[in-house]
Amino acid sequence: MSTLATFFAIIAALQGIILLGSVSPASAYRSFSFKGDIGENFLVFSESAIKNTTVYYGICGRAVEQTEKECIVRRVQADFSGGSPKEDECNVMLRSESGSFIAMDLIRIDPLGKDRAIVHWLEDTERYWYEKYHLRFSIVDFSNCKVKTTKISKDLDQLVQYVYYPRNGQFAAGFLGNSFDEPRYLKREDDFDVLFIVESSDHNSSSIYSATIDNEGTVSKVNTLLTSSGKAKIITPLKEGYLLIEEPFRSWPEKSAITVAHIQPNGQRQNLTHIEDVQSPLLSMTNELIGICARRNETIMKCTQFKLGDKEIHWFSAEVFRPARYGSKQAIYNMPGVEGFMTYLVNNEGDSHSTDMYLIKIGLDGKAKQFLNPDMKCKSIPKEAGFTRLTEDRGSYCLTTACVRVSYDNYDFEPSYVRLKSRCFNPKEYKNISKYELVGEQYSKTLLIE
Repeated sequence: MSTLATFFAIIAALQGIILLGSVSPASAYRSFSFKGDIGENFLVFSESAIKNTTVYYGICGRAVEQTEKECIVRRVQADFSGGSPKEDECNVMLRSESGSFIAMDLIRIDPLGKDRAIVHWLEDTERYWYEKYHLRFSIVDFSNCKVKTTKISKDLDQLVQYVYYPRNGQFAAGFLGNSFDEPRYLKREDDFDVLFIVESSDHNSSSIYSATIDNEGTVSKVNTLLTSSGKAKIITPLKEGYLLIEEPFRSWPEKSAITVAHIQPNGQRQNLTHIEDVQSPLLSMTNELIGICARRNETIMKCTQFKLGDKEIHWFSAEVFRPARYGSKQAIYNMPGVEGFMTYLVNNEGDSHSTDMYLIKIGLDGKAKQFLNPDMKCKSIPKEAGFTRLTEDRGSYCLTTACVRVSYDNYDFEPSYVRLKSRCFNPKEYKNISKYELVGEQYSKTLLIE
């Protein structure tokens, strides 16, 4: 699959329509906007490049195969005072150690701590049916623009062959999608662990391998973090140990499920809760709560909210329109106390490719309580792809959206850019929901809300 085709697939049109009547946009009392023009250069971006109200992106020249790529990595921090945004940029030189080409469409960028970013890239040693890679990391320090790059590691190379597949095979790398989520990170202020999830050949178990990369770019020996009878979907650090969300290996027509476990510092595992007939879990760790929602179908999510140590963990059903297509990844946000969740819906009214986000408050009884229209629209696909974050600032809930435009040689597209919008809303602007009804056929649902 070509990079362009993959890009279209990842952000494909969502099924169904959401109708919100004559809902007028809310007037944010703190807002910020920024647009960074990329021109015809190659844009480096990933969904994880948005951290609260800050966006990270890179520019790596023209999209041609080279053994060296001179890139510019940028960080833009929102400023709600009405002044200009705080912009930082550093030059990063990617040099192939093996003499192989750098895989342009597999470069990613992630924030790291207060002032740094991780540039994740690969040397493509064989551009044929079975491709092999050297995995490299460049750590950029925005405080002084110093860059530390890892050397080729045999340990990482051995693991990466199990993770990455040929671009023309079943692996959809996705220029701006979330499929390219291997490896994963457990980040700290001064270093980070890079994780690889590798399935066994018989698909009955999986292992999570980890290696630490310090602030000098030195890679530790790869160790086995844990072995599981399921496939890890989410792993995140706790004050002590890790929280693991995994799906058991099952064959069709068996229904999927998820298990949530606490992996203690000594490696011991404590299963916390399990639920059947769900998939694609979402996690929020805000407000000292563990919140999880998983999709049962396009109109129902099963959710829970608890604290580590709770003796009883209950799941409830929430009617939330959540299409299963690529590009529709949602987010949840724990509201404090027993208020429930904040999430958003994708509005397709009048244009099946638009990406409006409507903020919805869901109570712990699963019912939608309040909503507002934040007026945070990205243009229709394929003109823009939208990536969204929910945050909280001084008692207000904020929505941050990065609208990304991609340009490729030989295609009649406009120049690339990144457009960042952040808005915080007064609690009084949320409207109580008097009607919340899903109607229509199974694959063409309509949400009526007022």
